[in-house]
Amino acid sequence: MEGYAVERKPVPAAQPEHDKTCPVLNLEMVRELLALDEGKGSFFTELVREFLALAEEMITKIEKAGREGDVVGYKGAVHTLKGAGLNIGALALGEHCRRMEQLRPEPEGGALHQLRKLLEETRAAFSRLHPDVML
Repeated sequence: MEGYAVERKPVPAAQPEHDKTCPVLNLEMVRELLALDEGKGSFFTELVREFLALAEEMITKIEKAGREGDVVGYKGAVHTLKGAGLNIGALALGEHCRRMEQLRPEPEGGALHQLRKLLEETRAAFSRLHPDVML
């Protein structure tokens, strides 16, 4: 049809890249979490441990959903991990999950590899900030 423009939405990249300008942790949020128990860190330590356990569980679900082509399961697990990450200050991991929500599930690929790498960077950053986290 002449005279009609078709709007095309951009297709997300198959492998979202980690934005190197995005810090691994939101330090202001981490400071606020540490302050909840007057800087003792026990509450923060428990939060980080719970988050890391949840992150491992969600990555397992993301992998399974990718193998099975389960779009709903994939998006649900990615969304859960995004929310948990952003709520504890894991900024880079949360932002990566935000980009992954736009992708199709894949059994193994660059997005999943980057997610695992960001989880390890997040784990290391939390350990450096608070030695009692013992991850």
